[in-house]
Amino acid sequence: MTRKTIARVLANLFFVTILFGALLGGPILMLILVSERLAL
Repeated sequence: MTRKTIARVLANLFFVTILFGALLGGPILMLILVSERLAL
């Protein structure tokens, strides 16, 4: 694999990770905030 290909793959992985993080992290963060609010 050339360096350019590796860079492209890493960039794609980074992008996908951020996308999934935003999709999954949003609801999870909301749940955590709500549970914290209820616990207090």
